[in-house]
Amino acid sequence: AEHRMELGTLQTRPAESERIDLRRAGPRDAETLVRVRAEAFGDPEDDARHSIAEHLNDPRERYYLGLLARVPVGALRLTVVEPRAYIYGFGVLPRYRGRGFGRQILTRAIEDTLAERRLRVFVEVETENSAAYALYRSCGFQEMTTYGYYELEWA
Repeated sequence: AEHRMELGTLQTRPAESERIDLRRAGPRDAETLVRVRAEAFGDPEDDARHSIAEHLNDPRERYYLGLLARVPVGALRLTVVEPRAYIYGFGVLPRYRGRGFGRQILTRAIEDTLAERRLRVFVEVETENSAAYALYRSCGFQEMTTYGYYELEWA
């Protein structure tokens, strides 16, 4: 099951003591994005590579890469379909979690996008991912609905 959430007012916090660099990622960053996604979500690298290659060539898609002293710590994909933006594939590498890097990546990517145009921002989060859910809530996202997924067996 997943919660669908919409951003109300973006809630930012004072700068963290360890500030990451956030930049838009492009085709030259494809393999870095593959490694981050595979490690953050446990996805097979080939699956991540295929998906990322497809999205990097779509003008509606943008990837952000968070770096600490030039070392990748996390990434997210933001899809802009006016008047909405959707956050997908947002992950922080396990060894960097709990240090505020996810919040920095999320809020700064949203700020970057909203600086260009006013959009409604949405995200879906698994109901059992309490850490991500708490992060989204603390950043100003509000739950709109919850989807339940079911597997049907055909005779």
